Formats: sequence, structure tokens, C-alpha cells
Amino acid sequence: MIHKLHTMKKLSALIALLAMLLSPGLGWGQTTINFDDVSKWTAGSTSITSYATNHTYVDGVFSATGGPALRNTTLAQDGFPGALGVYSWRLTNAACNWVMTIASGGVSTFSVAIRRWDNSPSPAYTLDYSTNGGANWTNVALINNTTLNNSSDWTTFNGTINSSNTNILIRLNSTGTTERIMVDNFVWTGYSGGNPTTETPTFDPLAGTYYSAQNVTIACSTSGSTIYYTTDGTDPDNTGNGTTYSTAIPVSATTTIKAKAYATGYDPSAIATATYTFPVAQTTTIPYVQNFGTDLGDCYPYTVAGTKPWLWGTSSATANGYNGINPEEQWLVLPGINFENYTGERMSFTTYVRYGTVDANNYLKLFYSTDYAGVGNPSGSTWTEISFAQPATGTVGTTELSVSSGVLNLSTISGSSVFLAFKYYSTDSPSQWRVDDINIYQAAPVITVSPTTLSGFTYEYLNGPTGEQTYTVSGADLQADVSIAASTNYEISKTSGTGYTTPLTFTPAEVATPQTVYVRLKSGLDIGEYNNEDVTASSTNATSQTVNCSGTVTAPPPPDAPVATAATNLTSDGFTANW
Repeated sequence: MIHKLHTMKKLSALIALLAMLLSPGLGWGQTTINFDDVSKWTAGSTSITSYATNHTYVDGVFSATGGPALRNTTLAQDGFPGALGVYSWRLTNAACNWVMTIASGGVSTFSVAIRRWDNSPSPAYTLDYSTNGGANWTNVALINNTTLNNSSDWTTFNGTINSSNTNILIRLNSTGTTERIMVDNFVWTGYSGGNPTTETPTFDPLAGTYYSAQNVTIACSTSGSTIYYTTDGTDPDNTGNGTTYSTAIPVSATTTIKAKAYATGYDPSAIATATYTFPVAQTTTIPYVQNFGTDLGDCYPYTVAGTKPWLWGTSSATANGYNGINPEEQWLVLPGINFENYTGERMSFTTYVRYGTVDANNYLKLFYSTDYAGVGNPSGSTWTEISFAQPATGTVGTTELSVSSGVLNLSTISGSSVFLAFKYYSTDSPSQWRVDDINIYQAAPVITVSPTTLSGFTYEYLNGPTGEQTYTVSGADLQADVSIAASTNYEISKTSGTGYTTPLTFTPAEVATPQTVYVRLKSGLDIGEYNNEDVTASSTNATSQTVNCSGTVTAPPPPDAPVATAATNLTSDGFTANW
């Protein structure tokens, strides 16, 4: 009896120990967080079923927060349940940073179930972890249509960390255009011992977008560690692939640095990756067409204020400040154009708007700048507004309104590096704006003459030239000078009575207003008719225009008959006749 009791006590102790090890944060047991306990959800700044960045789910040493995200239900979407149990997280379709924290006990391995809302656009999240409080992140997987097996069903992603550190972070992160995703059933195994792992290297400055050269330093908090790095995209190691880090790495063009640390008595660190992006201003030529078929193309989004950048969606560029901050100031910059190479520039596009209000505090405007560099904050440059057709100001309903911009005349813009940009701005009543079918082109050059016929030129043989007649010439959207050439028997001038020659030349600026051309029939011509002869005005890529001229050189009249006067020297046999 005593033996049995001792056996039962040992068994009870073993069960208690296993229970402890399988508890969240205690030892190396496996723990599952299914997000189904309603009491462990806490709403943030808005309803738990609306997007926010501060909803939380806390269960022992585990916590999850960030976003924008919301609590999702089992309601099916695209043919699959929205949660594997009762609830899941749903992450937004814009920039998002959602983080899970394991406060103690370390992590050996983990897994998480993820599914997409649907397939358009593709999700664009990364699954990463950090063992040093977010100073550096190691990528585990990309979350996109391909890694989700081109299905909206749930897919499990696995990761290995092998760290005993406290406050291990695992995040899902998106920096822009993405489809929504749902997250459920997070499972992790506590750290199970063995050699400690060398701390993951960190970078200074952090990865990101820069507009001037940087000197990147790499550090590792494990004493005595040696860091190896690469800049060619390959994974570094201590067996020959990589450079031993000793001094700051200068970067001035887009570069990805990978680093791995080694230390005696430690397992190697995870590979740390940092990409330093140096945007290059995009340029284009006319004609320019952007219909946003698959993405934002060569257009450059920049956030001056807010969290809701321009995104691609519905085959258009879209800006929507809803659930953002006040204010949202988001720019979409078109590639630069050398306007000195063109004349008669025109622009058209289509805008769509719904929700919110269109007014002085919530709007979409078009600007151009001749001193913007093409990348970086546009606020420091000079921008001139270009008006275009829009819906009337006021409240916009749930029905999307579509308006053509009309044909915008850009021909007064000059400069060798001109950037056009859409500015989205919202404060208290944001609308969703879409821009599509941007078209920048040259208008067809046009020459106009009036009248198109001149007649009645005449002079008597050897008494030319004729008197002057006039017509006017004008032009629009010309790409070159207008040249006016007379026919063989007519001559032309810009000035009355003098300066007759051929051809005459007028600049596009001169013929922007009607210019007078003087025409006459040349002197020294033979007697005859000089009809249907054209004075022709021409210019590059313009249809030539003619003025048809007709005239005559006449014969002189015959001499007058003699007139007799009184006879003189009258005699009986004769007289003198006088004429």
C-alpha cells in the first residue's frame, strides 16, 4: 500500500511537471494560441471589429497587437472560413505592422496559419522575427499568392528561432499595396536548450529609403563575435562567402546587405538582412500613357503626412484616407518630362470619387513643378496647380462618380525637368479617389490662312508690279516655324511696299496671333494670265495651307489716231497739212 502511494505521488509530480512545461512561457512545451477566448481580446481606439493599430489579444506570456487589424469571425470569404475556430485576426490591405510577443521562455520553433481575402491584388506581407526587441528582423517567409498556393484556403507557415531571449517578436508586415490576410492558430515551442545562439547582427542606420549616401555599421551584442557580410544577395558564412566586417560600409545606390555572426561556444546567428533603397527619379517622353494595368507603374507615391499612401487597385491608382490620420497628405508623382523638347502639350485622365466630402479640406488636385528632384518630399519644392474637371463640391455618396478631366493645355509649361503630381488631401471627411487612363500627348499643329483666295492682280505690260493685297496667317500647337513660299510669278512681304522676297518665316510665337502677309504680281512679266498660283504656308507635321492667287498682265492700248489742224501756205497749186 505504501509502495503504491509513493508510485502515485511520483506519477502526480511528473504530471504536474509536464503541465508546467506545457504551460505558456514555462519551458519547452508546445503552446497554441487560437484567439478564440473572447475575454482575452481588448478593443483599442475603436470597435474590435473595425481596423485599428491598438487592439490586443493577451494570453499568459503571449500578446498580439498592431495593424491596422481587427477581430475576424468564421464568416466565409472567397469560399473558405474566416477563422479556424471562433475568431481570427484580419490585417488590412495597406501598410501594416502586426506583432506577436513571447515575453519569456524563448522560442525554438513556431507556426502560424494564414489565408488571404481573395487573389486581387496579391497579398504582400512578410513574416519576420526579432530576438533583440525589433532592432533587427529575420525574414521567415513571404506571404503572397504564390506562397499561399494560389488559394484562399488556410496555409501554415513554419519558422525556427532557437533563442532563449525574452520578448521575442514575430511580425506580419506590409509596406503598401496588398490584399487583406487572416491570421489564426499560432503555435510555438519553448527554447529547449543546447548551445546558445549568437545574437543577430544589427544595422545602423536601419534599412529604409534614403536620398543621400549612408555609411552602414554592423554590430553584434554577443561578446567576441565576428560578423561576415555580403552585398551581392548571397548568404554570408565563415567558410569563404562574405567579407569580415571591420569598418562602415558606404552605400549610395540601392543595396541589400546580409550579415551573419559567429562566436566561440555559440551557434551561428540568424542572417540579418537590410535593404537600403535610393530612389531614382523616373523620366519619360511624350506621348505618355499610364493606365495602371498591373501596378502603379513608373509613378512614385510619397507620404507627406498620414498612413494611407497611394495604392494600386481596380486597375487604377487609389488614395483613401479613411481610417487614416488627420491630415492625410499623399502625393503621386508622374515621371519627369523635358518640356523643352515638345510643343502643344496636352493631358487628359479620368477620376473616380465616392464617400466623404469634396471641399477645401478634402480634395484631389493636380500640380506641376520645375524644381522638384523627382524623389523625396515634395513639400520643399514649388508647385503650380493645374485645374481639371471634377465633381461639384459637397458630400459624396456611396455611388462612385466618374469625371473626365477634359483636355488640359500644358503648352505654357517650360523646363527640362518637369514633374506632374496628384496631391490627395483629407482631414475630417476623407473620400476615396481613383485616377486612371493618364494620357499626355502633343496636339496636332494647325496653320490657318484667311482669305484663301486673292484675285484681280493686274497691271499693263511693262508697268508692274501690281498693287498689294493681303491675307493673314496664324498657327496653334506648332512644333516649328511657319515657312511661306510664293509661286514663281508672285512675291510676298511682311511689310507694305517693301521687303518682297520668298520664303517668309514666322515663329510659332509670332503666329499665335494673326500676322499680315502682303502679296503682289511680280513686275517684268509677259502679257498673259497668271491664275491659280499658290502661296503656301507650311510647318513640321502641320497640314500646309495655301492662298490661291490670280492676276493678269495686259497689253498696252494702240496709239491714238492723229488730229488735223488748220492747213498753212495755201497756194493755187498746194498747201501744207498740219497734224
